[in-house]
Amino acid sequence: TVTHGSRTYEFSFDREQVKFLSRGINFLLTHAMSSASQIGIQGSECEPLGDVLQFKRDLDEKIIEMAEREI
Repeated sequence: TVTHGSRTYEFSFDREQVKFLSRGINFLLTHAMSSASQIGIQGSECEPLGDVLQFKRDLDEKIIEMAEREI
């Protein structure tokens, strides 16, 4: 379970699916933010991207926790 603000995300993925999801989000964010800056969209106009970025950070923390439990 990951909570971000008033949102709570429930995970029922296995380890490989979580890592794949993290890589996919990273790829999409990189291209979306690059495109936004190329067409002149400012950071304040990209609030949804910020939410996705925070979700990605939370997901990465979860991956680290999973890895630490396996050590």
